Amino acid sequence: MKLTKDKTTQKPLAVDLANIVAKTLIIYGEKDNITPSSIGEYLARNIKGSQLIRIPNEGHMPLANKLVLEKVKAFLKD
Repeated sequence: MKLTKDKTTQKPLAVDLANIVAKTLIIYGEKDNITPSSIGEYLARNIKGSQLIRIPNEGHMPLANKLVLEKVKAFLKD
């Protein structure tokens, strides 16, 4: 599968999200203009027990943000 910025031309993944049993943290930058937050919301709804966090004032790559590091540490401690 080829991933593109244009999500309308990207083929859907053939993954049954309901079968994911791993503890899952979904991280989104609030200002992400590449991957719509609706995708993160969809993942959170369909992966049982997952947690979605939105990072204020961050775009597509929020992982270096201090808040993200704190959230990941807290998530892993649970």
